[in-house]
Amino acid sequence: MPSKMQVAVFAALLACSCYAAAQQLTAVHTFVCKNPQDLGVCPQGGGANSLIQGSDGNFYGTAERTGRALAGPAGGLLYSLTPAGSFATIYKFTPGKTKTYPNGSGPYRLTEGPDGKLYGFTGLGGSIGYGTLFRVDKTGKNFQVLQNYSVNGFASNGSTPTSLVAGNDGNVYGTTMFGGSVSCSYFNCGTLFQVNTTTGAYQVVVNFDAETSGANPTGLVVAPDGTFYGSTNNGAVLFHYIEATGELQTTALPFPIVGGEPTGGSVTAIGPDGNLYGTYTGPFVGGIGLFEVQLNGSNFQLFPVYTTDANVGPDGLVLASDGNFWMAEYYGSGGFGDIVTLSPADGSLIQTLTPFSSKSADGGAPVELFSASNGALWGVSSLYGQAPKGSYADGVLFTLTP
Repeated sequence: MPSKMQVAVFAALLACSCYAAAQQLTAVHTFVCKNPQDLGVCPQGGGANSLIQGSDGNFYGTAERTGRALAGPAGGLLYSLTPAGSFATIYKFTPGKTKTYPNGSGPYRLTEGPDGKLYGFTGLGGSIGYGTLFRVDKTGKNFQVLQNYSVNGFASNGSTPTSLVAGNDGNVYGTTMFGGSVSCSYFNCGTLFQVNTTTGAYQVVVNFDAETSGANPTGLVVAPDGTFYGSTNNGAVLFHYIEATGELQTTALPFPIVGGEPTGGSVTAIGPDGNLYGTYTGPFVGGIGLFEVQLNGSNFQLFPVYTTDANVGPDGLVLASDGNFWMAEYYGSGGFGDIVTLSPADGSLIQTLTPFSSKSADGGAPVELFSASNGALWGVSSLYGQAPKGSYADGVLFTLTP
């Protein structure tokens, strides 16, 4: 009869083998373009870069280009994907009479509003030429440009959008890294804006100020109560925005000076304990690690670095159904990207998945990872994949079970 120790060891090995066996990625859809490589048109999109799950259970996303202009990618599209893998183009960004893109070009972020419509950004196009904020039905109908952005960092309505989320007051909110009404060293300090989903009206509700609220917001994290948290000044300031009152609360975060240089990071997720988490780094930190802080800005702590490579390109934390953080890394340890699993308890590295390469069916350079309603993880690799002869792949939608 085996001893209790032998039984325990066998159970641990069995659990590890099951855990490892479940970590295989499944390529659900590959974006196929026509030759020549990196120049040919992409009728069903190329350069996939965003994916969300809608309230109807289907997935919706953006592909950066359908063609290519002298300055780089052009056009792009929005698509839908059923959980069973049925792909459909729902909207294409097309050139106008002057060969510009009046509705935008190069979509790169998407969210579902409280009204059930899709809201997103483009990086180029529009009436000014530097991107748009748009909304559209999930069917692709009733497309509207809600805001035209400028490259000018002093634009009062904001410049260089960085995030979009649904508010608990029925509106949509987002941030721009630059613009607004408060001057910083080189550009204005950035904004937090609101889109009224009833009228489509766009208004700046916070002008960030380096002296008080910090500068250059990088994103918004939605708390369990529906209010928003984010960070500015490279993580040195934590802010909390309450939609019902329009109040902005701020707290300084004590990121340390290491080797005479500041460290910093951005909050990107709510952990299993209800606290805020993000990644941090700095010139002399020696890599990248997790940090944790309570919602009120107290009990700030840095965990030891999980990697000594500061150039892996972390994309943002996802709290998965196994209770751990998962994260896509654009470059990863081998240059094609990887996926890491991190412990919320101490920030340690649990595992690294390296399925990506220029020849892999899973593609390379992952830019998106999120947890679907059934607990599965879905992600986007923005390059490569496997395509039929005479064509090339330019991104993959994949899934895996944590």
